[in-house]
Amino acid sequence: MADVLASGAIYFRDGSVVPIQNTAQTEGSKEEILTDAEVTTTAQSIGDYAPRQTVVGGYVCVANAAAYCYIERQGIPISFIAIGKVGGSLASSYPTTTAVTLQPGDKIYAYAQTSADRTASLVTVTNAGSHRVFQGTPSGSGSTNLLDTITSNTVGDSLGGKGETIIQSYFVSGDGTLLTSAGGAWIKNNLGNLAGAFAVQDSESNFPVFTRGAVTINLNYTAAVELSA
Repeated sequence: MADVLASGAIYFRDGSVVPIQNTAQTEGSKEEILTDAEVTTTAQSIGDYAPRQTVVGGYVCVANAAAYCYIERQGIPISFIAIGKVGGSLASSYPTTTAVTLQPGDKIYAYAQTSADRTASLVTVTNAGSHRVFQGTPSGSGSTNLLDTITSNTVGDSLGGKGETIIQSYFVSGDGTLLTSAGGAWIKNNLGNLAGAFAVQDSESNFPVFTRGAVTINLNYTAAVELSA
C-alpha cells in the first residue's frame, strides 16, 4: 500500500477553522491526522490543540478512495467527518454527525484506500449515539461478514444488546456491480430475514453522504455483503 496525502479542515462552533493533514497516510490502514504545523506551529492531535472547542464540521481529501474518518475518544469513535477522493467534494464543509466538545487526548483517524482495495465499510450512527464501522474484505464470490472495526463483533453483538436503531449510515465499496446483496450491504435478523439494506456509494468519485433511516438491531443480527465474483 502506498503513502498518500490526507488533507482537510475542521470547523469549530465559534467560526474558527484549523487545517489538518497527514503527508504519509498509509492506504489500507487507520491512521491519525494531525493539525497542519504550517498553521499551528507544531502538528498536534485535535483534542490537544483545541480542548473545549466544539467541532461542528469538516472534511478530509485523499488520493484515491476512503472508508471513514472520525473523532476518537479513549479508543471509541464519537463523531464522523466527511472523507473522499480529492476533487470529489461538493462542498467546502460538511456537518459532523454530532457536535463534539473536544477533550485533551481526542484524535482524528482516517482510513484511506487504493482504487483496487476491495474492503467494504458500513458506517453507522444509532439513536443511542453509538458510532461504529462494520468492515470486511471480500476475496471472491459469496458472502463476507462486516464486523465492528473496534471490537470485531457482529452488528448484533455491538448494537443489539440495547436494541439500538441505526438512524444515519453510508456504505462504501469498490466492488460496485459485483454486489448482489441488494446493490450494497444488508443486515439480516436471527431468522435470516432482511432487516435493512444500504445502497453502495463510491468514494473514488464522490464524498459518501450519510442517509437517514431506521434499522433496529437485536442480538444475533449480522451485516454482510454478497458478491458474484
